[in-house]
Amino acid sequence: MKARNFILAVVFVAVVSAAFADLIIFGGFSTVNNSTTVPAQLTNTSVFVKGITLIGKHGRTTNATTVWIGLSSTDGTQEYAVDPGAQVIINAQPLHWLDLSNWWYDVTTAGDGLTVFFY
Repeated sequence: MKARNFILAVVFVAVVSAAFADLIIFGGFSTVNNSTTVPAQLTNTSVFVKGITLIGKHGRTTNATTVWIGLSSTDGTQEYAVDPGAQVIINAQPLHWLDLSNWWYDVTTAGDGLTVFFY
């Protein structure tokens, strides 16, 4: 009986996963970091997405210098560069999600930031 319940559970998870595979979640926001010594978190609550597009500007203002983004909250350890006005796209691996609250960005010029689109 336990093996049968396990098989039913696996089938249920597969069906539910397939049903929500095409669920479209999208949005966007601008964010600014006024500290050059403390990285800022993209969001302070979990937002699970399939991918993000980052633009090196906030609102209508292009950044003065490169913004760095990564999975660490430690100053100077973010590994992806977003140059002023440039776009960087980060996608999750198949069958995985990105949590925006795990991403931190660091600026070298106070007031620089990012425009973030997620999907």
